[in-house]
Amino acid sequence: MKIDKEMLLKMAHLSRLELDENNTEKMLEDMNGILAFVEKLNEVDTDGVEPLTTMSLEVNALREDEITP
Repeated sequence: MKIDKEMLLKMAHLSRLELDENNTEKMLEDMNGILAFVEKLNEVDTDGVEPLTTMSLEVNALREDEITP
């Protein structure tokens, strides 16, 4: 997928962002770079890899809620 100027301006409008003409080309380049990186990540073989819910192995120490005066 590639973002063109028309799509970029529509996304800016929907996001309520002001995008001036001076930054349009740089923004197009950056957005297309991000999409290219995501497409590259989609090529990675993740078969047999369990999804992570957290990067930490620590467990929260929970306590019972007690009503006190």
